[in-house]
Amino acid sequence: MRSTRTGKPGKDGIPKTLAEAREMIRTVEPHLFEWPTAFDRYVQDLWNAPEADGQTAAARLGSWYQGLMKQTGLVADALQKRCLHIAATICGDAYGLAGHADKAAWVSAAEGARMLGIRAERIVDAVRTGVMNGRLARSGAGHQHTIVSRSDIETTRVLRSLMLDKKRARELLGVGRSQFELLLEAHVVAPVDVDVRHPCVDGSFDRDDLTRTVTVIRKNLALAGAIEEPMLAFRDLSLRKTTDKKALLTVFRAIKSGTIQARCFDSEQRLGDALFSEKEISELLAAQGAPSGMTAGEVAQITGWRPECVTHWCAEGLIVSTHGRVGGANAWLIAPADLAQFQREYLVLADVAEQGQTTSRALISRLARQGISTVGAQAVGRTTRGHLLHVTHVAHLMQLSERLEHAAG
Repeated sequence: MRSTRTGKPGKDGIPKTLAEAREMIRTVEPHLFEWPTAFDRYVQDLWNAPEADGQTAAARLGSWYQGLMKQTGLVADALQKRCLHIAATICGDAYGLAGHADKAAWVSAAEGARMLGIRAERIVDAVRTGVMNGRLARSGAGHQHTIVSRSDIETTRVLRSLMLDKKRARELLGVGRSQFELLLEAHVVAPVDVDVRHPCVDGSFDRDDLTRTVTVIRKNLALAGAIEEPMLAFRDLSLRKTTDKKALLTVFRAIKSGTIQARCFDSEQRLGDALFSEKEISELLAAQGAPSGMTAGEVAQITGWRPECVTHWCAEGLIVSTHGRVGGANAWLIAPADLAQFQREYLVLADVAEQGQTTSRALISRLARQGISTVGAQAVGRTTRGHLLHVTHVAHLMQLSERLEHAAG
């Protein structure tokens, strides 16, 4: 509202003292306290000023209008709304009127964007492509002006409330991020096709569609049995339950189709809270070939070996294993048959030393004198651990011992 020595409105500096602040506020005080009369009069004075040129609010009100439209907050919203109202209904903004008799039924793209909380360009594109009912026009200065039906803005507002992003969709279902991605892969839930999605709507998932899916699962409730059985919550159906993703996806599809029915799923509960028969889930996982492999940690717990040694042997290919994920972490999976094969081919030198009441280092020295080397060792600092002795070397040592005894005899 004030011009500096350069003559440019809106370039006044920030007040540095209380007196300067009072001086600055004194200019705008009447427009706020004599609301809205003084403000309306100021807008009309700017519109009718001799230097004002053009047919639209942006052109005639100039930099003051542009600065006002950049402000945010409750006060700014009230000022902006009132300014647009005066420009369109009293001053005769061609942009605001746009040749429509029922001016109350139309809003500018900028106003509609503020109502929806989006960028005005998105509404302009929607009008241009015919998705929203509106009108495009250009002023003599070449500026493009867009108005849109207020009813379309309200319809879009409803659509935006119905469409959810991934985070809100997960909250609605009561599932985690990883499980939601599995549900997408299993086609239990699906995003709205981008080709039919409204350009002014942000979310990808239809809340009503998700609700219908959950309602169908809730209606497929199995009759409670006479014998109480272990239950498993839907949210626990993840790769922590099984490492076989293909089998898990089959379980999700079976739940959606009603092949597997919930045992307990109240109306106020989310999908993640639904309870299913643990036995029924396990049977389906087994039928789909869910692996019975053990992790390196489980093998170490059973055998007494160090977990890091088992992991190293897997990485070296000495134990036949597969690399997968358990509980969200990478892990080596070892089938019982492959563990048995490993134990048939190798002896863990630490176990042999313990049985012989000696040390691994002493055994390594004795084997070296016979020209026998261990395999599978892992360097740890200045030492090594995880030495393995192939069973063929044991047979060689036995034959050598027999020859020495025969020679001595």
